[in-house]
Amino acid sequence: MTTSDKREDANASLESELREIDRAWTEAYAARDIMALTDLFADDFIATDSSGEVLSKMDLIERIRLSSARFTRYEAGEFAVRSVFANGSGAIVTGRLTAEGEDNGEPCSFNQRFTRVYAKTDKGWKAVAAHVTLIK
Repeated sequence: MTTSDKREDANASLESELREIDRAWTEAYAARDIMALTDLFADDFIATDSSGEVLSKMDLIERIRLSSARFTRYEAGEFAVRSVFANGSGAIVTGRLTAEGEDNGEPCSFNQRFTRVYAKTDKGWKAVAAHVTLIK
């Protein structure tokens, strides 16, 4: 196996690992699985929502916990690893999220693009930052 082949295998493995972590995030968010999200987000996690509000880890966890939204569809797609940091210590991923459901008894739906930043820590991959933009 050539050095190039080894690098391609490592990149494919890393992409697969990040895709799985990102899938876990999407599923946990839709299910409002606070424990899973608390574990996935780094202590210094920061998110910028579609209105421009900046949220800490605990701010976002509390928002999810208190949300009345219930989703019948919450799917991520167009996943791509955009950049990998030196020695595989971090990565930037992008994707698209489509959601449908109810919020306060009213139908709701949205489409958004997201950017998520992950860092590899001694406790595994942790989300350190996220940004979402609504697609109109």
